Amino acid sequence: MTELNYEEFCPQSRQDLVKALASGDPEQVSKALYSAAKYESDWEWSQDQCLKFLGHKTLDVRWAAALSLGFIAVYQRRLDLAKVLPELHAAKKDSLIAPVVDNSLEMIQRYIESN
Repeated sequence: MTELNYEEFCPQSRQDLVKALASGDPEQVSKALYSAAKYESDWEWSQDQCLKFLGHKTLDVRWAAALSLGFIAVYQRRLDLAKVLPELHAAKKDSLIAPVVDNSLEMIQRYIESN
């Protein structure tokens, strides 16, 4: 069984986020998505970055993109559900990220849809 390690994500400037997202390095991209979800004031920009990376070739990036959409719901309390929900439901077809997609859908339901 893989041991999960929690790592706090740090705030990054928009310039650093853009650089990390363009880096092609899955670890940098993932950390940027997590950081944007929690700290970026422009939730729509963060949401769009997550949607962009939801179909990435690297599992860790797809995972981060799906989970970060849920984090945006938790931290920002806003998402464009008309855009996000169809994309997350489509992403559930990827069995490798389906569990985290379900987690994000639960976060969205709890922090946005119920408000």
